[in-house]
Amino acid sequence: MISIVTICYNESKNIEKTIESINSQSNKNYEHIIKDGLSTDNTIEIANKFKSANRKIFSYADDGIYNAFNQALSYCSGDYVNFLNAGDYYANSNVLDAVINLIKKTNCDLVYGDLNVYSTHNDTEFSVRQWEAGKFKKNKLRYGWMPPHPTVFLRRKLISNIGSFNEKYNISGDYDLLMRALHISNISTGYLNNPIVNMRYGGVSQSRYIQSFIEDTRIGFKHGYIFTPLMKRFIKIGQINFLKRK
Repeated sequence: MISIVTICYNESKNIEKTIESINSQSNKNYEHIIKDGLSTDNTIEIANKFKSANRKIFSYADDGIYNAFNQALSYCSGDYVNFLNAGDYYANSNVLDAVINLIKKTNCDLVYGDLNVYSTHNDTEFSVRQWEAGKFKKNKLRYGWMPPHPTVFLRRKLISNIGSFNEKYNISGDYDLLMRALHISNISTGYLNNPIVNMRYGGVSQSRYIQSFIEDTRIGFKHGYIFTPLMKRFIKIGQINFLKRK
């Protein structure tokens, strides 16, 4: 079973899109954990409209993104975990089918795919960035490569072994978790060579760029990588739609 984690705070405009994309999945072998941080809008009211046997909704205080993720993890019972936040949604109704079929075929520890980053103007969505991840090779980590976090399905037992999100990071805790996972010597990965998640543009990493760079630098140094934070940003520039080669 897949555990899908959604954390949110005042996301009344976006939470329904995420829930509906999960509900539309042809494969129903999942549980959906919504962890709300005491929203002051009607996020919880909207979420409760979709309450079901495989959807658990919690709303209480947390100490930021990664504390909320860790709180949500304590409720997960699936074999794999995916983090799909409010406003992000699966690209089609067959994403979970594709993920589960690949896991059955390979028994891999981590599955990921490509990511589309979208923005909205006058209620119209448009793509601003296309992240084509490619297959994993460990030496790529040195040059800033990383699978798109919203597309990652990570074995829950692996998270237990390496530890959950490090809450000393405010922005780059997902990068830290994935770096720890991908440095395991015998980790096995599976890649779905197509976009499987649409992620809403405008997260904290975009609005707090300097802090993000500092945290990425600390994480890179921890693994002996000096120039990784710069390389990460060069990779992102190449993913911006109007800069991509036609």
